[in-house]
Amino acid sequence: MDTPAQGTPSPVTGTTTGLSVSGTDPAGASSLTYTWSVTSAPAGAAAPTFSLNGANAAQNTTATFYQAGTYTFVVTLADPGGLTATSSVTATVNQTVTRITLTPATATVLDGASQQFSATAADQFGNVMSTQPAWTWTLASGSVGTLSGSGLYTAPASGSK
Repeated sequence: MDTPAQGTPSPVTGTTTGLSVSGTDPAGASSLTYTWSVTSAPAGAAAPTFSLNGANAAQNTTATFYQAGTYTFVVTLADPGGLTATSSVTATVNQTVTRITLTPATATVLDGASQQFSATAADQFGNVMSTQPAWTWTLASGSVGTLSGSGLYTAPASGSK
């Protein structure tokens, strides 16, 4: 094996990573077949898919993930005579905030009343983040009322400006 299996980027913050490996063979490097498999994945995660697999061109493939977590890949290089070599690489897919949902999305607050707002972050796969970010709550410029650090909005009393 000329170059062991590797993944780029590492860690993964999106939904894909490039996997690569290279080998040589007396019959020529173009005679090698590269077959990728997943040997370890997070519990319940769908198996990643590969853009290329089981061919010489699969020495460079893109793995597409469907859930954050740690994955281990093994690539098997095979020559026409049936000799094989393997190499492995681990890819960690980090959750990345891609959507924030505000609850309630809209609200009418009567004079002097309060409304609690909350925010929930989702990752690149649409899953709720396992660890939510710390939120900073502020009112838009020119807004009236008060907003606490926990997202509790209190409207001004009737007749106030």
